[in-house]
Amino acid sequence: MIEDIIKIHDKYQFELKLNYKLKEDQKYSEYNVDAYLFLPNSLDINWFTYRKDDFYNDLQTNVRFKTPTFTLREISLEENPPLKNLNKSINEFVKDQNRENFINYEYQLKMFCCIVKTALRDHVDFIFKKNNENDIKTLITEYLKYVSVIRNKISDFRILINIPKIKKKQFQIYLFTDEYLSLLIENSNFKLIEILESKKFKSLEDFKKELLLLSDKELNYRKTNDYPSIPKKSDENEEFLFRQSVLKKFTGNVLFLYIKRTKEGRLLEHILFGLAAGFAMLFATAVAFYSQVIYGGLTLPVFIALVISYIFKDRIKEVMRYYFSSKIRNLLFDHKLFIFTNQREKVGYCKESFSFIPEQKLPVEIRKLRNKDHITEIENGWVGEKIILYREQIKLFSKKLLKSFRGYQFDGVNDIMRFNIMRFLNKMDNPEKSVHVFEDGEFKKIYGERVYHLNLILKYSNTTSEKFKRFRIIMNRNGIKRIEPVEFQE
Repeated sequence: MIEDIIKIHDKYQFELKLNYKLKEDQKYSEYNVDAYLFLPNSLDINWFTYRKDDFYNDLQTNVRFKTPTFTLREISLEENPPLKNLNKSINEFVKDQNRENFINYEYQLKMFCCIVKTALRDHVDFIFKKNNENDIKTLITEYLKYVSVIRNKISDFRILINIPKIKKKQFQIYLFTDEYLSLLIENSNFKLIEILESKKFKSLEDFKKELLLLSDKELNYRKTNDYPSIPKKSDENEEFLFRQSVLKKFTGNVLFLYIKRTKEGRLLEHILFGLAAGFAMLFATAVAFYSQVIYGGLTLPVFIALVISYIFKDRIKEVMRYYFSSKIRNLLFDHKLFIFTNQREKVGYCKESFSFIPEQKLPVEIRKLRNKDHITEIENGWVGEKIILYREQIKLFSKKLLKSFRGYQFDGVNDIMRFNIMRFLNKMDNPEKSVHVFEDGEFKKIYGERVYHLNLILKYSNTTSEKFKRFRIIMNRNGIKRIEPVEFQE
């Protein structure tokens, strides 16, 4: 079944990451996602103020492979895939700079960066969750040990690649990944220092010093190698942040799948619109023939009948186009997104649709989930809600996807949806509201925050099962404050 992670991306965007598992024993894997977003009426979001194009402009979708998972300990060992594959690809490329070897060399460098990035994040998050002092000491000791091993091994590859027959642009790919790895390590060090400060164990002070020394070592490494990513104290560091972002995209694109979006049902729509035009023309022609039979040749009544028939022909065509268009949209999805690998091989497709739906058309199980718990739901009985339904149907060609990964095993594809709530903020009240409290025998005026709740219910399904999740997105005019999962008994 689908795994999900929802989080705040920034103050105006939340991100939903869905992981679709691939079924190795089947030709393809199919999943359906129905997302119901419940909006307070006071936001004035409805079919007239918020159209399909608005929704799809606010929604950003990326589909990519799930990063293969390794621990820092596993990455540091040369017999494991990350270093083994990278070492092999570099040696083959040094021997023969043909196109296939170059593609594999670039692929393995970028993939190594992605794997290390995930391993660093997982290790740091694991330490954050620990409260036992000895466990934290052990984990940080391992971190310092294995990060140093990984850093040294990557630095050693420079000697292999830095030879006359390797072109400047080819060598530059190594330099970009090496620079980005240095930034990843430095950022992880600072996150760990913040975690240690929050834990407040005196015995961990020495680790903070070691992490600072390691960060300083990485900074000097970048200076020595003339890498531009050096932050400055008395500067806005605009170039530094921009370069860091570019390097992230450069290394991360190895996992991304390419999407080509088309409007679904375009051929059927043209056929039906053609039928509408034909029927309208049939009506006009019939009126012309009938009027000539009754009134003869070019007489005034025939002239008037032709004008009226033309008016009705035009209206009949438009009414039928509108009718067919609404029926098609109810039966078909809005878009069909074809999914391709880097080699432009089609490995699946995704269909998506957006609509507002009335409460009476909600499925019974969704209505039950929406009406459960939380005192503020009383508000919905008074002012009501608008309900957005976003549907996604995805079909992945499992065997093709599994073959496209070079030297790694992976178990799924990530569908990352990022949604911008800026348009929802226009009609919100001032976020700061006055509140009076009684204290020490007198009333005092304080200020509280006016918030709005967006409720999100997700229904995941495939050919064998279905699952429901519910989240509450709390926000005000300043943006998203937090996202809360809402527990319920399935």
